[in-house]
Amino acid sequence: MQLFEEMALRQVRPNEISYNATISLLEKGGQWERALHLLLSMPERQIAPNIISYNATISALERGQQWQGALQLFGSMEEADIQPDVVSYNSSISCCNRVGQWQTALNFFEAMQQKTHICFSEL
Repeated sequence: MQLFEEMALRQVRPNEISYNATISLLEKGGQWERALHLLLSMPERQIAPNIISYNATISALERGQQWQGALQLFGSMEEADIQPDVVSYNSSISCCNRVGQWQTALNFFEAMQQKTHICFSEL
């Protein structure tokens, strides 16, 4: 967060790269609330979140044991016209696994196979 304050002082406008890097750092630091806040504040600054923004925030929520929030965020990707990728699905599956939601994890796994066209028997 200090990065954004410093950027403002130097009259440098943050972009999606600086947001994504900060969200990723917050995720690694276990600060899911701040990561989610940054993601949600991007449109207010006329910066469109991308797949990296969403994936990093889903991972932050997963680390913070906020599995329902992570799954809600995953669900909102389509609304934001962002196609989930393997990282999105894996993070969501991990969230479900962490809280014993094996049926939901299996549903994500099956959806990942269909939507990302991955054939796991070929791996």
